[in-house]
Amino acid sequence: MLHNIYFDYGYYSSFTEKVYLIKKYGFDGVFIFYDDDIDLKVKLIKEVGLNIESIHLPFKDCNSIWLEEIKGEEYTDLMIKGILYASKNNIKTVIIHITSKIPPKMSEVGFLRLEKILKFAKDKNVNVALENLRSLEYLDAIYNRFNYSSLKFCFDIGHACSFTKNLKTYPWEKYMDKVVALHLHDNDLKNDLHFIIGDGLIDFDYFAMMYKKFNLDLPLTSEAVGKRYCHLINESEFLRKTKERLEHLEKMIGETNV
Repeated sequence: MLHNIYFDYGYYSSFTEKVYLIKKYGFDGVFIFYDDDIDLKVKLIKEVGLNIESIHLPFKDCNSIWLEEIKGEEYTDLMIKGILYASKNNIKTVIIHITSKIPPKMSEVGFLRLEKILKFAKDKNVNVALENLRSLEYLDAIYNRFNYSSLKFCFDIGHACSFTKNLKTYPWEKYMDKVVALHLHDNDLKNDLHFIIGDGLIDFDYFAMMYKKFNLDLPLTSEAVGKRYCHLINESEFLRKTKERLEHLEKMIGETNV
């Protein structure tokens, strides 16, 4: 089972130092955020032989995709630009947000923009994985409306426990045939804290059971971030602890009976 980590996890190391440390502590790969430094990040990550699981595309103004305004067109164009970048760099999946906090109503213009994104991704052989956030009805509407091979799902366990608060009643059956990425981190069941697995209250025994039940065969990917830790432990300890917890989770999955 592969163990990956969010490359942009924080701390004050350079990108060169980060790739060295991620490799040193035994991670197999990373997912990265799409920003002005992406060319350098991709270059350094590939040089040390780490896999790039996915690119998380920007989510600022993601609600605008549903609105009749120029920002919605700009957001759509940014998603297409990110998909093109992934295709050119042989990165199979992009992660996108289609709502934030209190979203506007679903609209035909939003669906048309999403169709444009999904068609482009299909042509470029890139997965577009929608991430679970606060409003699952938007995911349902999109999956019910479109059947593009490019339309996939990213399950974020922190969001399921802090936003929708429904890990044990989560509609797993709806999404597990589409899931291509897991974002794993912990929290207090109230806030999206991005703790290291095991440092919060999320029931990872239940997650292990669901992973095994649905035969997910996906990397265990940490999305813990260092801003909660940088004043407590150094970067090496953060990475060591994160990797250790992924190894423990893999063991839990292996020992789970379903």
